[in-house]
Formats: sequence, C-alpha cells, structure tokens
Amino acid sequence: MGRPSRGAQPHFSWNRERRWIRWSIILIGATAMIAFSAARLSAQGKGAESPTSSSTTSNNAGESFLFLAGLILFLIATVFLVRGLHWRFVGWRNIENARMLREAEYNRAWNLAARLFHEISTGQQLPLVDPGSVLPRTNEVFHIRTELGYSRLIALGDGSYDRVVAAGTGPAGIGLLAGSLIGNSRRRSAAMAAATPAWREHQQTQLLAGNYGLIAFPYGRTMHFDWEGITAFHPELNNWSVTFEFAAAEPLTLYGPYAPLIAVYAASRLWDYRRFRTSPAMRPFRPTHTSFTARAEATPSSATE
Repeated sequence: MGRPSRGAQPHFSWNRERRWIRWSIILIGATAMIAFSAARLSAQGKGAESPTSSSTTSNNAGESFLFLAGLILFLIATVFLVRGLHWRFVGWRNIENARMLREAEYNRAWNLAARLFHEISTGQQLPLVDPGSVLPRTNEVFHIRTELGYSRLIALGDGSYDRVVAAGTGPAGIGLLAGSLIGNSRRRSAAMAAATPAWREHQQTQLLAGNYGLIAFPYGRTMHFDWEGITAFHPELNNWSVTFEFAAAEPLTLYGPYAPLIAVYAASRLWDYRRFRTSPAMRPFRPTHTSFTARAEATPSSATE
C-alpha cells in the first residue's frame, strides 16, 4: 500500500554486539599482558645470577608494573564485559521490544489512514467520537480523536534586549567594562536567536478533528484551528507529519504515527472530491491491487483512537 519504510533490522547488529565484543578483545589483551609479564618474572627469577644487581631490579620493576597494569585492566574489562553481556541479552531485548511496539503502532496508524481514505472515497458516513470536555459549536461534530506531536513556527520576541554599561576607574573599572561588554554580547545573541522563527513548543497533545476544524490542547489550553482559516496544507506522509499555514496565526505541524490519519481527514475537508481522489499526496492510499479493499475492510475503524 505504499507505507513509508521505517528500516529493516539486520540479522547481525554491531550496535547490539559492540559492547561485549570490544571488552572481550580488551580482556584477551589484559590476559596476554598478565601471562607475558608473569612468564618474564618467572624466567628472571630462575636465571638471574645476581638478584641484587641494578639491571635485574630494573627488569623486575618493569615486569611487575606490566603485570599490575594487566591485572587492573583485566578486572576493569571483566566488569564491563559482564555489563556488555547483560546489555546484549537484556537491555537490547528491551529496546527491540519497544521498537516492535512502535512499529506495530505505526502500522496500525497507517492502516487507520488507509481505511479512512477508503471510507471517504466511497462516500461512507464516518462514525462520531465523543469530544470529552469540549463544548461543540452549533452543528459541530468530531470524527477523530487521537494523540500527536505538536509544534508551532514562532519567534520569541523582536530581537530587543536590555543593554547594560558599567564603568569605573582603575583595573576594577576596566573589569566592569569588559564584563558589561561580554554580557551585552550574550544578551544580543540570545535575543537574536529568540527573534528568529523556529519550530517551538514541541509536545505530545490530544487532538480532535471535526467538520469545523482541528482542536488541540497544548499546555492544557484549548486551541481551535478552523478549516476556513487555513491558507496552505502540506501533507508529508513520508515524514509522518502534516503542516498547516494560517492567515492570522503561526504555522502548525503535527507529527507522529497518526499524522497520515489527520492528513487524509484534512485533505477531505480542504480539497474538492476530485483532488482528494487524484492528488499525488494521497497516492499511497489509492487502491493499486485487488487486495486493497479487503485489507481496508479488515483494519479497525478510523473514527476512534
């Protein structure tokens, strides 16, 4: 059906094996150091003609240092090898289980979007969802309730900042002046960065979609984004995101596994029927083989999340 791939996992994964492999190599090296230095010490002890000579003492000190260093490295490598093996058989498994759960959620969300496209394309009546604490406006109904990532393209401020000048006499005055100049530079940089529009307010939020528009709840607030106020619509299914531009508000991006679901619903509200059916943006959901309808019928209803 054209669902964007999230990447296949190789049978061998260096990220999974690297910890215990690296420390295994180090452990082997430490063992070799211990064995080599111990053999040298043993040979010197048996073959030394004058145990008290300076050369023998120097050699013994060097071999003893090598033996001690190898022993310390052996102990460290053993600890980290055990931790690496624990990561390999426990930690990585937990990560893989979480990845599989995320993959299943993305698959389910994509199927919901495909089912919704099928329902709208065939003129089926969409089931309604409970808006919860939201008080609907006259004749307002809701068809989708889900959770998505939320962000706005906004600027924080106009680039202005408080400029501080400190001066005095002598070395202390020079220090005060230098400090004020450095502080002003930092405040200016921070003010310019804040004044540059950027995607901010990133968070997960509940979202309602209905015949009047979208309702989001960032920071616990209820914010309406009506269809009639939207001037541009950018469904990016490959990036699992959808962006809206408004005549009198900052752009809004919704992202996450259920972004395609919102993109399909928004397209049905913002475009005419012909464009909805033929737009390249909706191509992944159009039937390309005879199993599409059967698969769409087998997926859960898109009305409720």
